[in-house]
Amino acid sequence: FFSAPILMAPFVSVPTEILEEVADFGQSNVLSHVCRRMWRALGRRHLVCFKHPPTARHFSVLSRSVPNVKTLTVKHMGPSDLLFTVAQIRRAPQLNSLTIFLNNCFLDVTCAEVLASMREAPQLQTLTLYLNNVRLDPKGAVALALVRDNHSLKTLNVFLNNNPLQLGGLQAVLTLKELCSLHSLSLSLSSSGLQPEDIRAIGPFNTCEKLRSLSVLIGENNLGPDAGKTFATLQRAHGLVSLSLGLSSTNLGPGGAVALASLQALPKLQSLTLYLNDNRLTDIDAEALAKLRMTPSLSILVLHLNKNHVGAAGLTALGLLGKAPHLTTLALYLNSCKLEASDAKGLADLSASTSLTDLTLALGNNKLAVGSAEALAELRDIISLQRLSLHLNDNMLGSGGAEALAALSCSRSLQSLSLFLAHNKLGASGACPLAGLCRAPNMNSLVLHLNNNNLGIASAEALALFRWAPALQALTICLSFNQLTNRGICALSGVTQSTSLRNLTLHLEDNKLGPNLYDIFSALRTPSLACLTLHLQRKSLDPLSQQRLTNHQWLNVQFS
Repeated sequence: FFSAPILMAPFVSVPTEILEEVADFGQSNVLSHVCRRMWRALGRRHLVCFKHPPTARHFSVLSRSVPNVKTLTVKHMGPSDLLFTVAQIRRAPQLNSLTIFLNNCFLDVTCAEVLASMREAPQLQTLTLYLNNVRLDPKGAVALALVRDNHSLKTLNVFLNNNPLQLGGLQAVLTLKELCSLHSLSLSLSSSGLQPEDIRAIGPFNTCEKLRSLSVLIGENNLGPDAGKTFATLQRAHGLVSLSLGLSSTNLGPGGAVALASLQALPKLQSLTLYLNDNRLTDIDAEALAKLRMTPSLSILVLHLNKNHVGAAGLTALGLLGKAPHLTTLALYLNSCKLEASDAKGLADLSASTSLTDLTLALGNNKLAVGSAEALAELRDIISLQRLSLHLNDNMLGSGGAEALAALSCSRSLQSLSLFLAHNKLGASGACPLAGLCRAPNMNSLVLHLNNNNLGIASAEALALFRWAPALQALTICLSFNQLTNRGICALSGVTQSTSLRNLTLHLEDNKLGPNLYDIFSALRTPSLACLTLHLQRKSLDPLSQQRLTNHQWLNVQFS
């Protein structure tokens, strides 16, 4: 359709310089395919090579592209083909960004040296290397680390998961953080066969002065309790604005995360993410991490504490994060922590926050009951809260917990709410109290996961009351593995009578649905509803009904 004169006319008068700016901003070759003029102006500036094995024609195109190429992504090439590719483009005069995917093969020292030769690229600012499971040994890592001699690089991402790096390889890779021109560095070194003595040997974690963003994911290694102390030395990196540390399953042990509280000394830090899953951490660690609220500029905090031994005292301490003066986004992941019925009460203290706009609490696979739900409902008092996500699957909330959570409708600021309540023994009418959420005055998006709760027609009738929600525009209800019949679906269809609802998604797999579903679903269309998405089991509809449903443009049916 781009060749149609009426659509081509606007492009004819656009100066080439503007077209180049647009193409470079999107780092895409889409515009170059609009017409011959654009191909001459923009062709071969942004390339993706993914043919395996590459043909002589592909290498010929790449050779001709060297003078103009600005971004290049290479996928699905073997090491020998990659060597030729790097040899072609390492001195490309305008190459700004290079991404190479070379996972799951064998990368010897020679290949690593060739990749490191990209240090010769005169204008290269962004380099991303996916080298997972390539059997890179310490010698190969030392050779690869020579890429640090490229003094134009500003962003470097290196993924080296599942390689036998050992201490020598780790030390070599970590020298990348001292590259003087770097603004952003991401290193992924999980499952690298590291031991406690290796993490102790690397010493203080120094960085260059210009580094603003750092991500080090080093989980699935036996680092031991000293790992926290090693990474705590990052408190000296006063220029850091964003920091992400992955230390899941590293055998930190009780008290192993206490040292990380010293990261509060970073004066410019705005975003902090800590992956600390499966480390036998206790309330002492949670109390220490709660001190991160004193980080002077912190606005985003994400703590992954799944599969630890954090209890009521730890959650009470984490509730003090509500006192962080500038914190706008908070996510706490505490799934599978063996929490008891009322252990989440301490999180109610988050309601003291005056700055939080986005809050995620993941407390699934515990034994939380009504008392915890009542405490979580107090989050409605956060005066600035706009988006709330509560992951409470696999607990013991029951219908009383659902009734308590319905009090979130009193929030005046809440615009988006996600409640994950699967496997909570709500019972046949357990979803009825949740209909009270329709009173939320400013809520425009609602997600309810109610799978596997033995819900029946009473719950379906109650959920249909969301047609009265004054501001609701997007609604997702997951009702798989319940006791709904055709009659229940008819009752639920009343929600489409809403005058504000634009997008509705229903998950209805594994219920007690009978024939004649086509007539029910085809009647769901209303003038205000722009899109309806249904997730169904294929066996619940006969072949003719399946075909008829999929022919509706306004209806998106996903069969399992």
